[in-house]
Amino acid sequence: MGSNYRIFKLLLLTMVVISISIGCQPDELKGEYGVIFTDCGSKESEFVSFDESGKKVSKIPISARCSIKVQYHPSGGYTLPAYSDKKITHISKEGKVEMENVQAHVAFIKETPELTVIGYNNDTKKNTLEIREAGGKKLLEWKGVLSDAQMDEKYIYVQSNNIKSGGAFEPVVLVIDRKSKEVIKEIKLEEKYEVALSTELINHKLIIPSCYGCNDQSVASIDVNTWKVEKHPIPFATPQILAKHKDHLFVVNPQGELAELDHQMKVIKHKKISSDNIVSMRAFPDGLYLLRQDHNQKVTKSSGSIEIYDLDSWVLKKKITLPDHEMVASDLIRLKN
Repeated sequence: MGSNYRIFKLLLLTMVVISISIGCQPDELKGEYGVIFTDCGSKESEFVSFDESGKKVSKIPISARCSIKVQYHPSGGYTLPAYSDKKITHISKEGKVEMENVQAHVAFIKETPELTVIGYNNDTKKNTLEIREAGGKKLLEWKGVLSDAQMDEKYIYVQSNNIKSGGAFEPVVLVIDRKSKEVIKEIKLEEKYEVALSTELINHKLIIPSCYGCNDQSVASIDVNTWKVEKHPIPFATPQILAKHKDHLFVVNPQGELAELDHQMKVIKHKKISSDNIVSMRAFPDGLYLLRQDHNQKVTKSSGSIEIYDLDSWVLKKKITLPDHEMVASDLIRLKN
């Protein structure tokens, strides 16, 4: 009896382990828009989808803390790194969830069909960059705090912040050769470009916004052919969030002030189009998407809104009010159907 009971327990445990490893599908992923809700103080996040009218049609619980970003996976589906957890969540287009346990908290993950780059932050003194390819992977240790990365056919560009004596940040961009996987150049930036929330690679330039709290009105660019660093004025402070559309760049701050820059990085349009608490922006063919948090949920009974603007006129085409939620909305994406 005792032997049979132990075998039953072992089989049950095996079934649980298998179900975790192959993933689960608690709710079929439907709808048009996906929003990640998270809480950096708890162990859970939730990926919620909404239809064109704003009705919630599916939700997927995620056992990862502080999953604040969602991005497309090259083979379909979505990837969600956990900023304050040692996990990466992969969600298929059908809603199947697979959890990948990794070595440290995930600052970012960038994926192409050929290459995956992951930044891990263990502490403020030394952290790790993982480069994965079909032939294997390589780990690079770096003395700074990693914040974001971009890549092209030749190089990987990593935004990092070295910690100087006294605790001040020294922001740098590491240029890594894709063939050798070695750092070939370290480009230093002014302190106001530390801890970039997002970067973009556009028109052969790496764009880095100024940091939150710096009260600066500029973005920096690095020409990836000449390595020349330039500053470009923005007509408002804290231009944190970037999104590119063709050869133009959109820049927005948390207060809802938006600017559009042309291929020469000149501001061609500027307007305050939304209220405070903008946390994410995406440019899709059908519009410019902003995600706004609502910090007064007890009164409004809403966690925020998705605002969709015309890419040319900036006219508000649609506003979707998000339902009340115990966690905060942190990123959005257009679902692939």
